[in-house]
Amino acid sequence: MLRPRLAALAVLCIHLVSAQDTSSKLFSCPTGWELRGLHCYRFFSILHSWENAAQLCNRYGSDLLLVESYAENNFTAKLAYRSLGPVDRSNQKYWLGLASLDDLRTNTLESAGGVLVSQYAGFWSLDQPEPSSGECVDVTLTDDQQSWELQTCESLLPFLCRANACPAGSFHCSNSRCINSAFRCDREDDCGDWSDEVDCPQHCHYYMASSGDVVESPNYPHKYEPLSTCKWTLEGPQGHNILLQFQEFETEKTFDTVQILVGGRTEDKAVSLATLSGKQDLGNKSFVSASNFMIIKFSTDGSVEKKGFRASWKTEPQTCGGNLRATPQPQTLKSPGYPQNYPGGLECLYILTAQQGRIITLEIQDLDLEKNRDYILIRDGSSPKSPPIARLTG
Repeated sequence: MLRPRLAALAVLCIHLVSAQDTSSKLFSCPTGWELRGLHCYRFFSILHSWENAAQLCNRYGSDLLLVESYAENNFTAKLAYRSLGPVDRSNQKYWLGLASLDDLRTNTLESAGGVLVSQYAGFWSLDQPEPSSGECVDVTLTDDQQSWELQTCESLLPFLCRANACPAGSFHCSNSRCINSAFRCDREDDCGDWSDEVDCPQHCHYYMASSGDVVESPNYPHKYEPLSTCKWTLEGPQGHNILLQFQEFETEKTFDTVQILVGGRTEDKAVSLATLSGKQDLGNKSFVSASNFMIIKFSTDGSVEKKGFRASWKTEPQTCGGNLRATPQPQTLKSPGYPQNYPGGLECLYILTAQQGRIITLEIQDLDLEKNRDYILIRDGSSPKSPPIARLTG
């Protein structure tokens, strides 16, 4: 009587093992993302505030991580632990995609994707959640275990993004949609954000992911074609800005234009930095992106054709902030690139310390910021929870 039962058990075990691999055969993720179940995950080691981390995830068609199960909490802990590399990983923190609502008076959190979550569904540290600690949820990682706590949203931390996986053989749109790969480069907006037409050299749409290269108008240095639209989508490493410089520029003034867009990998998530036309000497001018994305869009009409343009681009790390020692002698603190325009997308944290018993005086000599969107926040202390002294903008 035991034989049939053992045989049935063996068949059941074989079935379960094969089911474990089903998701990897049926679903896929973009390059650089890790598949688990129906989702794709990617850890970003660059430091951002909660809001900027959520925006960066959104550029990749994903959201800041929402953990929905005990198994997912354990998986993301191991992923973050691996991603942090061979450093001191004890008590490391990263952002989770949750923020408290109404100081938790309704026991409710909201995800970066707009989902309402009960606070009782979380994996909280002891004595958490504590609304006085902040509004945004971070994760404290100890070895390969993690627990949650509330933190002030302006803290600069790494973060983890989560996107929906696509059926195997699909194309992953930049807005998280999945389309049949056969629809790529068909001159139709199948994704809804034109990301399926980004990397189509046969249509003069180029995608360049590196640390720098050269961009030339078609046929350069000979005349470009009439009635054409060409696009170059540039992507540099995370945490870098893109710097574009033209060595030569000549188009029909007003009618044949080069538009430079920054901030996203598709036009709907990017903003226009400049629109150029005519014959210009741009050798001493650099165009700097607000992120690791830049789009160059070249449009011509049907009348006069010129030589076109040649440009080179490179990437530079977004480096700013640090620990500074105040002394009796005056010192100068400048924004990156001053007195030229600072690049976009920066979050710089400077901690000024002085000898015990001395006070620090900060005198603002020149201030020119985009009002309300760019600002300097000064706190009386070294912690994001220290009381604010001033918030300067404009």
